[in-house]
Amino acid sequence: MKCNKWSWWPGAVLLCCSAAEATTTHGMDEFDQQAATVRALIHQETASLLQTLHQPRQAASSAGMAAEADHLATDQPRLVAIYGVGQGLHATVQWQGQRLQYIQGQTHAQPQLSSAWTLQSLSARCIVLRHEEQRHQACLTR
Repeated sequence: MKCNKWSWWPGAVLLCCSAAEATTTHGMDEFDQQAATVRALIHQETASLLQTLHQPRQAASSAGMAAEADHLATDQPRLVAIYGVGQGLHATVQWQGQRLQYIQGQTHAQPQLSSAWTLQSLSARCIVLRHEEQRHQACLTR
């Protein structure tokens, strides 16, 4: 028995057989029967794993949208990324729909046009911003 249907999924190639092909046992020797059973089990497990892969993405997407809504509601800056080495650290912050770039050693964001938040400190994991008397610290999570 041959199964010639190939299905592509990002990062993997999956051999798919129909249930009818995988469960037919008439006229097969023991090896062919075991191979058919293995193919059917692989197909079922693959389908289950693919379904599981889609569920966390949907939950994460919903959680991400909820977190974004929380930040917009509280008008607090959200740390997107910190990158660089040593004293050359840069931070990207999301605030009121704008992406602001902070550079270690400079108090104002780039572009300077509308950010009321000034840089107080920047480390490899955290940024501390100040707006009038309000202090806001945001750190990267692992």
